[in-house]
Amino acid sequence: MNNRHDQKEKPRGTHVGLCQRIAELEAAEVEREQTEEALSESERKYRDLVDNSIVGIYRTNSAGKILYVNEALARMLEFDSPEEMMAEGVLARYKNNKDREHLLEILKKSGRVDNFEFDLLTRKGETVTALLSAVLDQDIISGMIMDISERKRIEKALRESEQRYRSLFKNNHSVILLVDPESGDIVDANTAACSFYGWSLEELTSMKVTDINMLPNEQIFQEIERAKSEARNHFLFQHRLANEEIRDVEVYSGPISLHGKELLYSIIHDISERTRTEQELRESKNLFQKVFESQWDALFILDASDPARISDCNPAAIKVFGYNRQEMLGRTTNFLHVDESSLRKFQEQVYPAVTEQGFFHLPAFKMKRKDGTVFPTEHTVLGLEDEKGERLGWVSVVRDISEHEHAEKEKKKLEGQLLQTKKLEAISTLSGGVAQELSNLFQAVHGYVERLMWGKEQDDPRYQELLEITNAAFRGAVLSKRLLAFSGAIESKKHPIDLNQEIKKVHKLLMRTMPETIKLELHLANEITIINGDPNQIEQALLALAVNAREAMPSGGKIIIKTKKMILDDDFLRTHAGAAMGECALITVSDTGPGLGQKTLEHVFDPFYSKDDSSEKTGLGLSMVYGIVKNHGGYISCSSEPEVGTTFMIYLPVSKRDP
Repeated sequence: MNNRHDQKEKPRGTHVGLCQRIAELEAAEVEREQTEEALSESERKYRDLVDNSIVGIYRTNSAGKILYVNEALARMLEFDSPEEMMAEGVLARYKNNKDREHLLEILKKSGRVDNFEFDLLTRKGETVTALLSAVLDQDIISGMIMDISERKRIEKALRESEQRYRSLFKNNHSVILLVDPESGDIVDANTAACSFYGWSLEELTSMKVTDINMLPNEQIFQEIERAKSEARNHFLFQHRLANEEIRDVEVYSGPISLHGKELLYSIIHDISERTRTEQELRESKNLFQKVFESQWDALFILDASDPARISDCNPAAIKVFGYNRQEMLGRTTNFLHVDESSLRKFQEQVYPAVTEQGFFHLPAFKMKRKDGTVFPTEHTVLGLEDEKGERLGWVSVVRDISEHEHAEKEKKKLEGQLLQTKKLEAISTLSGGVAQELSNLFQAVHGYVERLMWGKEQDDPRYQELLEITNAAFRGAVLSKRLLAFSGAIESKKHPIDLNQEIKKVHKLLMRTMPETIKLELHLANEITIINGDPNQIEQALLALAVNAREAMPSGGKIIIKTKKMILDDDFLRTHAGAAMGECALITVSDTGPGLGQKTLEHVFDPFYSKDDSSEKTGLGLSMVYGIVKNHGGYISCSSEPEVGTTFMIYLPVSKRDP
């Protein structure tokens, strides 16, 4: 800020910084919208996969209450729809109650069960043999049920009668192979097997099981031994087809005696689609979990109960609200609201809005952390429904906008500073021009009046009138000089000076002029602070600030003058429009008066502005201070608090030369 050009460049740089900050905020908003869209797409994809699965899928609590069933399970148990099955309230009727007790015992002990075989009764009383795999997670049981009745019937038929072998074997829709466990030769294959693998019966029966199984030969024979000894009858393999395509298959195998020879039967199901579905389900779940956990916003998943309870929350929710996960799960969200009144207003708005448009958004809403801190949030609630429009639950997205509000306040503050700086620049430019013209006019008036006074005695009536004109012209000339000082156009004689020494001189002068009711204090920096300045102007500025403080304290008080060195960095420049970066000397002049109002603060450096109505004051005292600081390449600001006092802060660039 050594010249007018530098002063104009600084606000421009600060404006670029503001634009960058606004762009960052806009980019963050776009990122939030994209993340929310990915989360919604992941949820839809997950729901489609589950609903359309060919395997029965369900969710219950440990008490047996149904939380979800898909179409496949409803059909398996002879219900018209999942809704009809859920309305009945019972997931399945166990043919043997001991099976249910055993299943729950395993789940509670290990948290999961794999390939649990048991008999179910359908809605019409028919028996279905099922294979179940399930996991228990926080009182919720999630599982898959597959109807293996047909496989069980085949096994039974194969064991009971060789006479029905050909009918069952050849005409069965399931893929069946007969394998010699000693050599691995495929002894026989049914029509379904030929169709599935793409080889003729002659080709298949000339092959070994190692020709179609993708496992190493040694491992294949190990699995054959397990099936032969009935140590295991369920396998998951990959089989090669004639067209070189690889399929995922599920094999149920066991020993069978046929024509006096011990063979292995293998009932083969193509589970490629199921494997793909399961893989996509896992990927979808993993994607959902990653999106859910990577969100910067607090996310809550609420169930459909009334009132809704938290069934899950992401790490951001823990960070934002200060509770751990266990402290929040299973609770209503009441404890996150500021008070009962705020909660009621929220509930009165959210339910109708979500019912009507599927979501509810509050751009500014107060919530409460664990430590009791109330903070501003941006709150969005989304309704979760199935394809029938039935309520499944809610998703609550809470964004902590504390920093955003702070940034907005800083932005408005900086915009106000920029506006004030531009206003003062415009006024000072105008004042300089007007003051120069007025000075010329007052000099002309003074010259003409002096000529008119020649030859007149003091008792001449005209003499006194001319003297008044002379005094008025003199006061006008003084006023024009002060306007020039405000505009920064007044001539100054700058040289390196010790700022502390100049302040001490002003202090001595003030001690002689201040009333006894006002106490003066100096707190000067120990290091020598050298600036390039005009001692007379520095003295004039400090005296003007001291007089202003004295007038603010008619009943007495304290004036404190401090100095210290500091460096103005980027952070300071972002919040102080017009300041220049670098090392500077800071002078603070504080009083303990009643403080200034907001309106006065906005106009404190304006020429002729005064909070008093007195016509005797020129209103140029603080304007002159502004002009002097500006003339020295510095920056001045003012802060004030009611009943605490007012502080003026002057930042002057430090000189590198000795005085």
